[in-house]
Amino acid sequence: MKLPKNKARAKAIRSVEEDEEGPDNKMRVAWAEEALQVYPPAAQNYDHAVTDLIADLLHAADAEGEPGLARDALGKGISHYLYETGLTGWKSEVPKWSMAYVTAMRSLMQFPYDVPPSRRRQRAVEVKRETGMSNADRAKNAKKALVEYRRATGVSPDNLDAYTDLISDLLHFSEKQDMDGPLKDLENAVNAYLYEAGYRFLNDKYLHQ
Repeated sequence: MKLPKNKARAKAIRSVEEDEEGPDNKMRVAWAEEALQVYPPAAQNYDHAVTDLIADLLHAADAEGEPGLARDALGKGISHYLYETGLTGWKSEVPKWSMAYVTAMRSLMQFPYDVPPSRRRQRAVEVKRETGMSNADRAKNAKKALVEYRRATGVSPDNLDAYTDLISDLLHFSEKQDMDGPLKDLENAVNAYLYEAGYRFLNDKYLHQ
């Protein structure tokens, strides 16, 4: 699904930039790129770096020990990106010309938290055996990028909002590279995280039992 690109969206973006005091979308792209430069997996496969870093940021959020932080960071990151790119209004109104794209993105905000921890731990061991990397390693990789992002943006080292902001800015970066990129990268990242974190198997069935 392609991003809507038309005069209405361009006007909405200008309106956001005029109303908000702070960085514009070009600066957000630059910050995301700085974070990617120190993200170890990007050295092996830069084409998949946005997908991998978003997934690993969710693992890092889990490692913070704050219940629901991963899902909150994802949801808020998507919401920020949609607003900053003119796809929703400041009260979350969705113009008709962007409805399908916004609906597709918002569908990725929800994932289950009712999977027994023991099942998740068991699945995490299996995934490490399959992929050769633990979720703790993925979290460490993401935190290297997060440290650089916090430095570039000037926020405090313990600012948890940086998870939200970096996810949002990575979507800006993805759009800069490829108009079809943000939704594709986000879908792949969420699916990778859910699989690696033990929420679902490869057959896409959630682990509720």
